[in-house]
Amino acid sequence: MVDVNNEQENTQRFRYFEKLRYAVWDSLLETKTNTVYWSVRAKDIQQFDQRANVLSVVLSLSTVASILTSIDLLWKILSIILSILSVAIPIINWSEKAGVSSELARKWGESFNEYYQVWMELEFIDFEIAQNEEINSIKKKFELAQTAQLDLIGKDLKVSNKEQLWQKINQEADQILRRKCQYSEDI
Repeated sequence: MVDVNNEQENTQRFRYFEKLRYAVWDSLLETKTNTVYWSVRAKDIQQFDQRANVLSVVLSLSTVASILTSIDLLWKILSIILSILSVAIPIINWSEKAGVSSELARKWGESFNEYYQVWMELEFIDFEIAQNEEINSIKKKFELAQTAQLDLIGKDLKVSNKEQLWQKINQEADQILRRKCQYSEDI
């Protein structure tokens, strides 16, 4: 009877351990995905900002050149485009958006590093000889990383209430799942 109870306890511990590993791995992938996304987005925004500034300079020079060559229609068109671009660039403020995206990429990277440390502890622990305290210690680190991630997601989605946050996350996950299902049906 003792062996049956011991075997059941080991099976429960193993299931608990595997669920923890799966949760950490899932969080690790999510944070890495967000790190890459925000990094690429920041880079794209910076490139767009640079291109808009270069276009503004080219239009300025072209306007001056068209004035000097007395091409009235070209001068007027370039002046209008330059005026619109000159007003749009500060309003859109791509530099600030690039900075915010870079900051989010950095924070998601930090969150990834926290999960990675937890993952490495799980990888190098021998389940057979590990004590419950060791596994619980790793679980506490995982929960701390989750709390930090939830705070980050809340700031990212501009949601302060945790309940609203979970609703927003679930809504977005549902939308993504619907798109994937719709895509697979199209194939």
